[in-house]
Amino acid sequence: MDIGYLRGVITRTGMRPARMRTIPQHTYGGRNSQAHNMLLQDYIREGHGRKRILDIGIGASNFTPELRAVTTRELAQKFLPYPDVEIIGIDRDLGLLEVMLSNGSKDFQPRGLPPFVMPNLRYIEADAAQNLGVEPNSADTALCFNVFQHLSTGEIAGLTQQVFLALKIGGKFYFSRVPLEAFPASPSCLIKTENDTLTRWLEIIVPSIELNAYLSLARLF
Repeated sequence: MDIGYLRGVITRTGMRPARMRTIPQHTYGGRNSQAHNMLLQDYIREGHGRKRILDIGIGASNFTPELRAVTTRELAQKFLPYPDVEIIGIDRDLGLLEVMLSNGSKDFQPRGLPPFVMPNLRYIEADAAQNLGVEPNSADTALCFNVFQHLSTGEIAGLTQQVFLALKIGGKFYFSRVPLEAFPASPSCLIKTENDTLTRWLEIIVPSIELNAYLSLARLF
């Protein structure tokens, strides 16, 4: 089967870890719809323009094959009318998502759900606590919903650092400390200002326990 269309759709940042912690994933469609609508409304209000949106922790290993990366696919589908917006879904293991793509076709579309392949969507396999796989100061928005509750304090700190580095000045980081459906209209948001520091972000995002262990890293920025 020719899967040449996957070139450029999936990117890997390097070798996979020898051991990967498997997290049960039960992502479902519509979970982040209110937050996605908010992003679209902001984009229209701001007058369009070229944007890059990172979606971190996309449920690529969902137990239900058709629901793998479904919320990222929904986000990309919302922005399809705006070709200047690039959506990048980032997850630490895209193996099961790639199997789904390879066994189907570029035109495969689960009934009632967005397709896996769209012109404004690509996927990066990366451990977000160490490397997002994008250039520094290259992203306008980063999303991290329904993820923190699965991470250790150190992983949250590492992910925060990587997002801080990836965002442009004025870039926004939307995140949820609890499953987003509990407070669907109110994700937290940090905006990277010109004189901002990683230390400030860590003090806001990372639980106070063990925080001092990571502040020395923040002083580098």
